[in-house]
Amino acid sequence: MIRKRLFFIFIPVIAVGSLVIYCCITPFEFAGTEGFRRILVVDGIITDSITTIRISRSVGLSERLNDYAYVDQATVFVECDDGTVSEASQLSDTGTYTIMTGELKPQRKYRLKIDLEGEEYRSAFLQPLLTPGFELSRVPGASRTSVSFQVSTQDTLNQSACYLWSYREDWEFHARMLVDSFCINYEWVYHDINAPDNRYYCWKKDSSRMFILGNAEGMTGNEIRDREIYAISAASERVSMLYHTTVKQNLIRKEAYAYYANLQKNVERTGSIFAPVPAEMQGNLLCVTSPGLPVIGYVDVSTTVERKLFVSSEEVYIGTAYNPENILDDCMIKDGTHPPECLNTPQWHWVYIDWSKMNAPGAPGAPVKWYYVTPCVDCVMAGGTKDKPSWWPNDHR
Repeated sequence: MIRKRLFFIFIPVIAVGSLVIYCCITPFEFAGTEGFRRILVVDGIITDSITTIRISRSVGLSERLNDYAYVDQATVFVECDDGTVSEASQLSDTGTYTIMTGELKPQRKYRLKIDLEGEEYRSAFLQPLLTPGFELSRVPGASRTSVSFQVSTQDTLNQSACYLWSYREDWEFHARMLVDSFCINYEWVYHDINAPDNRYYCWKKDSSRMFILGNAEGMTGNEIRDREIYAISAASERVSMLYHTTVKQNLIRKEAYAYYANLQKNVERTGSIFAPVPAEMQGNLLCVTSPGLPVIGYVDVSTTVERKLFVSSEEVYIGTAYNPENILDDCMIKDGTHPPECLNTPQWHWVYIDWSKMNAPGAPGAPVKWYYVTPCVDCVMAGGTKDKPSWWPNDHR
């Protein structure tokens, strides 16, 4: 049959700030399956407080990856079996729908409903799984070359043995070299590290890119102990000053675990995120108006528990300084005995003065050594931002 000859290519990504598995799906079609192009792809977990759902359509092998079609005209609801309906209250241009679901009622059942282009899609009604709490710890890696983030948890209610985790990162870092002055409006201006417009202190953020699964089946007491979620190299910029992680945990059903594990297995087997997945594995979504219309995705219902953790550079290096290898390899460095010309250009011209040369003992009046090191003294040009999180604990600006 046609469906037995249809395969898909998945690109899994986890969205920032919510426990959502996002899978770009590209169909690989044999002759006679052209009608299965642009299959609807739905990803998300109905959870307490805020539910985030992403909707898109697959692209064909002959199409470019950036032709990937986000669906931004759907009407999306979370429906409770008591008749309560919560409609998506926010829509982005990346097919992301945000629904204020509030507190889930443990004895009720919930499902996702989508109205799109005259068709109605529904997930199965499911009772919420009550995600247990967990411990989040930071453990030094072997020879202190890495930092491992681990979780320990146990479902004492015996609802499920399967888990799904994601994480969000924020970190502060500084430019590799502290600049002495910069050129603006044809004038050299002294650099004040405490001024809000300084380019020494910056912040970055990121989130997990792949789904992280765990299964406690067969373990004593159905318990997961010291399960590594992810690790960071001790030479990473992330832990050079102050690092913060938010890890989210969801208890998921065995069927959801199998769905995600199938995707993960394909990635591991092929060594690529472009892994073929049989069309029969379509999850728990159905087009009720046209039952033969394929749709991909599994929408589970589960409460979310999160833990937060700060890690300082002192904890990682134990008194030693952050000193990754080849720290200046990508810096543009030039020497001179006179200040460079101060030009009025869109970008600031930064200068670092080697004061040790000028004040060297026994060498009064030694020439100043000027370094033109724009990438090394400007943390914004290094990919950072001055958008400091409002809850960040230090007073750097």
